[in-house]
Amino acid sequence: MKKYVILTSSIIGIGGAQLYTRNKLNFLKERGWEVEVLSFSEGDIVFNELKEYEKSIVRALYHVPQLHTEKFKDSLIKKYILDGEYDEIIIESHTIHLAIWGEVFAEKVKGKHLVFLLTEKFKRLSVEKMKFLDFKHSRKELASISDKSLELLFKDFKTVKDEERYVLKATGSNNVVEDVPNEIIDSLGDCDVCIGTITRLEKDYVMPLLEEIIKFADRNKQLKVRYIIVGGSKYESVRKKIEDRASECSNLELIITGYLFPIPRSVFSKADIFIGTAGGAGVPYREGVLTISVDCNTAAPIGIMGYNTKNSLYADGESNLNLQEMLDDILIYNKYAEFIKSECKKKIVDINDVYKDFERHIEFIKNSDKNNDYFNMKDIKPLRSDYIKRLISLKITKKILNKLSV
Repeated sequence: MKKYVILTSSIIGIGGAQLYTRNKLNFLKERGWEVEVLSFSEGDIVFNELKEYEKSIVRALYHVPQLHTEKFKDSLIKKYILDGEYDEIIIESHTIHLAIWGEVFAEKVKGKHLVFLLTEKFKRLSVEKMKFLDFKHSRKELASISDKSLELLFKDFKTVKDEERYVLKATGSNNVVEDVPNEIIDSLGDCDVCIGTITRLEKDYVMPLLEEIIKFADRNKQLKVRYIIVGGSKYESVRKKIEDRASECSNLELIITGYLFPIPRSVFSKADIFIGTAGGAGVPYREGVLTISVDCNTAAPIGIMGYNTKNSLYADGESNLNLQEMLDDILIYNKYAEFIKSECKKKIVDINDVYKDFERHIEFIKNSDKNNDYFNMKDIKPLRSDYIKRLISLKITKKILNKLSV
């Protein structure tokens, strides 16, 4: 038997990681793999395929493995990984934090560990963590979702050659749109301009993008501008911050739908354009809506999908595109009317094409270093912040237990 273990931060809500994980596990199961998905965030699970892994939400994974005993780590392995007889075990981790757990698990079970970074932003890391990532990179066990990601990751550590920018597709945006009714969308009245975005509200680019839309609305007071955000957040404060800022613009109507699955196809017919990043740009583009892709961190415009770019993650640092000018050209001057008429059509995504991307994942793993070797995780010492997070977590747990015992 073959076992594939996915370590991801969250299976709750709807986001690129959740969509990818759902599609990947479906692919793996069809190929005969037994799949386990370990995560640490608690909340509402939207995708039916992920609901069986609610039992595998392990809060302890939020903390670095160095703060847990070997006995505890062995208990996790026994419960979630070595729960049967397996000839092959592959562990896939999606963040740098979980990559540390993945390497610990892989060494204990003598399995292969792929670090597949789905994140688009990298914090400054300790030298020890950079050495760990360099070790994985040198073994061809580290890949990312963009050809710029590894360059950004290693920018202060080493130069990444073009042929070493290992990129895999985290295909997750198929089968998320259906012809279903939705009370919020279906009840919307008329407006002059409608802009849409599919995103989680806490993404870095959301507030900068909102400021750009407010700027456009302020410059065009004669227009009633509607901004639909298809997405949500588990943090009410994040939503409130967005709503409060939008309310300051008198001719801007903000609609936040919350997480929707499936996404009703009607939302795309309501919008004049969509603006987004990664899967949030790919979905409307495939639905035949003119889509501006923006930088995942800054909301700087990359281009118009299918017109002058296929990139939907990072803006070129030397790009001279101006989002206000682009909005004027599209929404005021109708500059792209011919492009919209001829090219903005629904594009069918075949699940077999998605699975071909995942076949390349397996091929990438097979082409990595054949010798099972692992980084000495004892070299990575917990930071002061790790101890503080652990202490806070223990205090909260104790407080909850005390309340329950009353």
